[in-house]
Amino acid sequence: MRISALSTRFLLVLAIATAARTAPSAGMAYTLTFGGDSPLPTSGSFTYDAGTRTFSNFVVTWRGHTYDVTAAANSPYFVADPCNGLTGGAAAFLALNGGCNGGTALLYWIAGNQPSVPRSYLGFAAGQNPPGLEFVVDGPALGSDETVISGNVSVTPMTTPPTPTPLPTSAVFGLTGIGGLALWHLGRRTRRIAVARIPEA
Repeated sequence: MRISALSTRFLLVLAIATAARTAPSAGMAYTLTFGGDSPLPTSGSFTYDAGTRTFSNFVVTWRGHTYDVTAAANSPYFVADPCNGLTGGAAAFLALNGGCNGGTALLYWIAGNQPSVPRSYLGFAAGQNPPGLEFVVDGPALGSDETVISGNVSVTPMTTPPTPTPLPTSAVFGLTGIGGLALWHLGRRTRRIAVARIPEA
């Protein structure tokens, strides 16, 4: 009976290891399309996890510099209550999809270059203040020109689902190997106990 229980545990370890190899990564990936003033951002994308209501890998490239907007999107700046009481990443995601201010809040991207500071910046805003929401990040100065521009932006889910995040093969074999060694070791221990209990003739 003990060997049977150990075999069951080993099979459970093997099943967990196999499932871990094919567990999908969390969140849905989106791309951004920009219009308006030139120069436009050349690319933009992010991943949003509806379960945790947080962004990851939120990056936008403008004038050759890539801005990481992730932290700002997860902690946007508010004026009044534009997004039905939502805060943090949930509010920013609603704004990116045109849902704030009852669906009337216009979404736009903003960017600028201020060599006199020196700095550049890029971000997003929704609604007229008040109420409104924005999240902006700074970057290095990009040349000697003073620039302030903006434009419209749309968000589109990526057609390809997130790629599963597999465990390395070595990790899977490590898990199964540990389970097998445990079974072998405990099996030997069980046999030793059984031998020890045989009465002498």
